[in-house]
Amino acid sequence: MTKGQIIGHMNCPDCDFDNAEIKMDKNEHPYRYCPDCSTQTFTRGEPKRAENMLKKMRPVEIKQELQKKIESPAIDEPVIQPKKAVKTSFSLGDL
Repeated sequence: MTKGQIIGHMNCPDCDFDNAEIKMDKNEHPYRYCPDCSTQTFTRGEPKRAENMLKKMRPVEIKQELQKKIESPAIDEPVIQPKKAVKTSFSLGDL
């Protein structure tokens, strides 16, 4: 799991916004960020606080098709290679 990745949603207790984001901080502890009122609530690694937050959140569901695409990109997609510059000589007759 990467830092800042949304793992779930829950209601914000400050403004009652129903999609406050649950993310993991750099120490892998869950915290809540509300994009509506900009509040952040950190658990600071306290097991009971972290457990309560994770129990109340609604996990983010990634569709299986999208998950497969993230894990292994499609082989059928063409890879576009940049064209190499061709060196040509310049003469005044070209003007």
